[in-house]
Amino acid sequence: MKTSMARTPLGKALAKARIDLDESLADMAAKLSISLRGRD
Repeated sequence: MKTSMARTPLGKALAKARIDLDESLADMAAKLSISLRGRD
């Protein structure tokens, strides 16, 4: 799916923000799973 938004500065900013959000969520999930495993 091609989006013309990706060509605009706003689209690029949104894409970057979304990537940053995904990365931080993955990081939080990893830390959470590690801490949950550590309790056993």
